Amino acid sequence: MNDLIDKLTEAEAKTLLKTLETKRPTIILDAYNSIKRTDPEPDRPSAEVQGWCKCTHCPEMDRELDRVCCNMRPEHCISLRTEMSLVTDTLVLNIQGPMNKGIYVHDAALEQTQDELNQKLRQGAYRQCNLWIHGHLGPRIRKNVPACCVQVIRDKFPDSAGKYTGFIPLE
Repeated sequence: MNDLIDKLTEAEAKTLLKTLETKRPTIILDAYNSIKRTDPEPDRPSAEVQGWCKCTHCPEMDRELDRVCCNMRPEHCISLRTEMSLVTDTLVLNIQGPMNKGIYVHDAALEQTQDELNQKLRQGAYRQCNLWIHGHLGPRIRKNVPACCVQVIRDKFPDSAGKYTGFIPLE
């Protein structure tokens, strides 16, 4: 693979990166963030930044299992990307609902409390977020949504009592 990469012209490398960016943008951001840069890291906010969080946008999570960061530099945190607005868009979630094991909220909205509706929207948004970040994972494969994205989703579709389940791994 290294030989193939070494043989690429600059134009071919740019074309390859642009193709990858359209299919898996987080791969490009992850690779970009792994490059040792000479510019200084921006100051991390001192308050509320956890030792396990690199992006500085993750909230404190009660369970160790939920302490997953996107591992991006603060200015590239995936929770700040414009794609997050699609992950939490109710129209997108309603369209995707039938494909996500019946998490369809449009018709049932009149029969549900706001908390029940928000719970379904959160579940759909978590699925959308994983699809965006990791692509299709396949049956019985689960991955945590980064805590920074979980916070955006919870802010958009809150539980009035502040009770959230967190990640549930398969047994």
